[in-house]
Amino acid sequence: MAGWQKTISRTLMALAVIAALAAGGHFLFREAPLNVRTVTAKRGHVDQTVTATTAGTVRAKYQVTVCSELPGKVKAILHDEGSRVAEGDVVVLMDTSELESQLRLAEANLAVAESELQQSKTRMKKTLDDFGRAEMLNKTEVASKQEFDAARSERDLAVEAVNTAQSSIQQRKAALEVARINLDKARIKAPFAGIVSRKLIEKGESLVTGWPVFEVVDDSEIHIRAPIDEVDSGKLQLGQRARITSDAFPGKSFWGRLIEISPVVSTQKEQNRTVDVKVAMEGERPVFRVGMSADAEIITNTKPDALFVPSYAIMERDRRKLVYVLASPRVEERRIETGLTNWDRTEIVSGLAEGDHVVVSLDVKGLKNGAVVKCATSDEAEKP
Repeated sequence: MAGWQKTISRTLMALAVIAALAAGGHFLFREAPLNVRTVTAKRGHVDQTVTATTAGTVRAKYQVTVCSELPGKVKAILHDEGSRVAEGDVVVLMDTSELESQLRLAEANLAVAESELQQSKTRMKKTLDDFGRAEMLNKTEVASKQEFDAARSERDLAVEAVNTAQSSIQQRKAALEVARINLDKARIKAPFAGIVSRKLIEKGESLVTGWPVFEVVDDSEIHIRAPIDEVDSGKLQLGQRARITSDAFPGKSFWGRLIEISPVVSTQKEQNRTVDVKVAMEGERPVFRVGMSADAEIITNTKPDALFVPSYAIMERDRRKLVYVLASPRVEERRIETGLTNWDRTEIVSGLAEGDHVVVSLDVKGLKNGAVVKCATSDEAEKP
């Protein structure tokens, strides 16, 4: 009897130990929850956008390289790079000493020609008077034909001298005008109001005709030029609005409008052919500097009341679009169908309901279908 009781006692103790070990093992090997963030699927405004394949570039309304129009040495640079100039401001001054000498000589030559013309006119008046008297005397046969012919010859020579003097004046006036123009060309000016973007010469440098001197840009109106994938070009229409962002102004968006679509497809990258577009800036804006990079999203369609989630919450696998949906305490992988999309938001056509909690922290290690999670909800759907 005592032996039987001992056997039962030992069996019960063994079972108790096994139960304790099982409970401890469950405690030790229980799956630890993953910390994830979620957002709520909700309704709101969603735009369909076409985005540039690479960052665009801020361009000016006009950008011109100004060249020298005559040879000479650079005497002074009056406006350096970055200077704002008005139309007609002298930016670079060339040495004008020789040109000024040419101008003075042209003025002196004109003065001589004008004096010669005056003398020729005085002589012509005298010969006209003499010829008139000779003509009257010839009619009355008081003067001989020889005297009449001599008076007529003097008259003709005097008239010709006046004509020659007048022609000389025209030539010397033209020479004076050329001297003045050349002197003015030595003062190299801004063709329009704007900013001197590049200085291409140095003081003391000798220039030849046609040498690039400086670049000037008109930044009163700026635009973004950006490449669009040729596949998306059919969605574009002039006048479509565009959202513009730049790393120079983090967290801010600006607005523009599509004003030009290139008729030519660029083949610089054979595997990624693009079409250049031009987006004009609209409304108030900070100082976008010419040459700065900027991203442009062109809005091709819009829905004011669409069910959406952040675009970065969506995975793509085997041509299927998937999200992780919270089914507390686990997550469930769910296939979805999408509609309009942009960098921030994607419309959900099917697969989700308003109010579903969707995981956005997809980089959490170990996250998979059925994983146990611990989550914090954030409705700031546009912020990753």
